[in-house]
Parts: sequence; structure tokens; C-alpha cells
Amino acid sequence: MKLLSRISAVLCALYLLTACSSWDRTFGAYLKPVEGELYRAQAVPELDNAHVIIYRPYSEWAEEELEAPTVYVNGEPVVNISSNGYQMLALTPGQYQFMLKRPFFGLDLFFLEDSFLAEQPINFNRIASFSLDVAGGATYYLRYAELTSPRLDPAAVDMPLGDGPMQFVSHASAKAELEQTRQLNPVVKLSIPVQDTAPQVVGNKSWWWF
Repeated sequence: MKLLSRISAVLCALYLLTACSSWDRTFGAYLKPVEGELYRAQAVPELDNAHVIIYRPYSEWAEEELEAPTVYVNGEPVVNISSNGYQMLALTPGQYQFMLKRPFFGLDLFFLEDSFLAEQPINFNRIASFSLDVAGGATYYLRYAELTSPRLDPAAVDMPLGDGPMQFVSHASAKAELEQTRQLNPVVKLSIPVQDTAPQVVGNKSWWWF
């Protein structure tokens, strides 16, 4: 009887979490298979723009995920990267911070980043984190895979770069896998926030005594 009560309590807690969160946004391939169009070659971006193509090759393990990891750019969630899916970002030139995090029933758990857990050798919430200086007219291929390594491209002497299972790879390395993936969402457009350059008005700090 006690066991049944505990199970009921756990199920109730999970229901409350999912009801109060955006869990449906984080569905993995097991609950929401990727059904977008197959990847096709993209045009070279203009000099005032750049493309970042994030993709995740198929794996049986990833296909069984209930929730897919979330890609954040400059702190904002842009896509949940499900098995056999890809997402294209169109960015203005500049520096961007990328982060890949595991959600928990739709909750971002950002508070863990500010706790002592963030300094531990194993961070179960954060998978990868790095910055990228985006150059106009360039296309970047960002591969995420927990179980396999990217195809070796001898011509890309500085590849792969990134953090852990999330690596930048060359077009030659990505091509075969990428052509098997399907679109997750329409193109996401991002830009560097405009800095406030308005002159600050400094008040008169002198004191007059009468």
C-alpha cells in the first residue's frame, strides 16, 4: 500500500511539472519524430549574414529520447535538437555564445548554472558550451552526437572544434550525414544586440552652500 502511495505521489508530481511547463516544446524523437523536409544544399549567405547548420545524425539511442537537448544562443532557446534532425540559423556577423542543455520536463533549470553544481566535474544539465565568432558570408556545420565521432576530413586541419559531443565539422565531413536529416523548424534569424551608444548625461555633482 505504501509503494502504491509513493508511485501515485511521483506520478502526481510529474503531472504538475508537465502541466506548468513547456514540456511539449522539448519532446524528443520517441514522442515527436522529426518529419520535416530532407536537408538540401543551401545558397552561400551574403556578406552581411552567416549560416550555422546544427544537425544530429540518427542513432537508436537518440530515437528513444523522451526529451531532446535544447540549443541556446546568447541565453535564448532556439531549437531542441532531436535525432535525425537539423536546424539552420541565419546570424549577423559577431560573437555568439552557444550552449546545449538537457531539459527536465520542459524546465530549463538555469538555476543550476549559478549553484555549486556548475563547478563540479560532471554537470548533468549542461552538455556543451562555447563561443563562436561568426564571419559574414560563412557557413558553419555544428554536429551533435553522443555516441559517434565525425567523419575524418584530412583537409580540415583545425577540425573538429567545439565542446564534447557538439563539434564544428567541415562540409565534406558533414555532407553524408546531413543529407539524411530532416528540418526541425524554419530558419531562425538572430542578430547581436545593438549596444546603447547614447551619451550619458552626467548631473552636476558640485555642492553650493549658502
